[in-house]
Amino acid sequence: MIEGQKAIAQFFRGTKADGVWYYRCAAMALLLLAFVRPSSAQSKSDATVLVSIHSRANTPIEPGFAGYNVAMMSVALGYRDPRWIAQVRRLGPGWLRYPAGTRSEAFDWTTGASHQSWVDTVSRSFSSEVQADFSNTLQDTMEVLAAKGGEHLDEAARLAQAAGARGLIVCVNVFTDTPASAKQFAAYVKRHRIPVLAWELGNEPYFNSKLWPTSTAYASAVRPFADAIREAEPNAKIGVSMSDAGFADRKWDDLLADFRPRYWDFIIYHHYPMVGGTPGAMIAALNEVLLHRTTDYVRDEVKRRFGPMPVMITEAGPQDGPEPGMSGTMYGGIWSAEYALRLSSLQQVRHFGIHQLVGPAGIGVTDSHISDLIASWKNQGRLDIATLDF
Repeated sequence: MIEGQKAIAQFFRGTKADGVWYYRCAAMALLLLAFVRPSSAQSKSDATVLVSIHSRANTPIEPGFAGYNVAMMSVALGYRDPRWIAQVRRLGPGWLRYPAGTRSEAFDWTTGASHQSWVDTVSRSFSSEVQADFSNTLQDTMEVLAAKGGEHLDEAARLAQAAGARGLIVCVNVFTDTPASAKQFAAYVKRHRIPVLAWELGNEPYFNSKLWPTSTAYASAVRPFADAIREAEPNAKIGVSMSDAGFADRKWDDLLADFRPRYWDFIIYHHYPMVGGTPGAMIAALNEVLLHRTTDYVRDEVKRRFGPMPVMITEAGPQDGPEPGMSGTMYGGIWSAEYALRLSSLQQVRHFGIHQLVGPAGIGVTDSHISDLIASWKNQGRLDIATLDF
């Protein structure tokens, strides 16, 4: 699957400056769709499909359109490992999201690690439906980061550069960090000329209902972070979060649309379709998602609320939450590619990303060696990562 992803990624790295236009997307989409048949295709071999391509209606593609949420806390490998860099380079991502999604919510950018008190605070803020799973994720993340010695911004920036990405999308810890720290973060980025495409104010805040019961509360609470970032970097692009398109919360989205002033530059959402059952049932449901919840969702749900405001999807995948679903399958790779191709036809959508770089939807490992890493750290030892086979 990595070869197909590489082709798609390199396609999207062909920017508007290179003269890459949407009619190429149409041609590639036809190629990809040739591999995907609905379950009824076998009994309807005589079916006829009419495809109309208007090659003169060109739509420029945003430079560095497609990328990945990173989440290196899922593997003992570090950002600087040459084996890892070589694999990421093969994918050719247009951008990388640092440091992660859920795992960023107790993250201290100054140390590249987490704090127990921050983990405890965020864990208490989750809704009861996700509290156990997300709290365990944060606790595990803290131990992995401690064992690694942190995961640092400079390392992420160097990986992005080595992979040919245009830059980072930074997921800011607005849960336990401070606006003053965010200002220092942005100042550091500017001083060291680290390309940051956008600053995402918190990961999936709608899950932290005990902290922010409404999007109004969320948007009000994180505005000081936006102001602080812009004090250090006036040209910084800021994004806030709609609900997940896979289980949309209309009240959250409507209240966010009503919030004034709209101090942000981007609207961000994630998309994990709620599908299950047999592989055939999942494929049928995911085909339906491609048809009705990609470009139509932007036009009908996002644009209706926020007008032409730029959009980013920083996490998406053919899986339901933490379950693998169709990730790691040929269909899952094609689904992700077609999702990206469809959204690239809308100039309003600036960036699209798959969850996540580490794992079946990106670069898989046969052994993450996380347990070895943590055991060594707890025994006050040091694990020689270079000798491990991943």
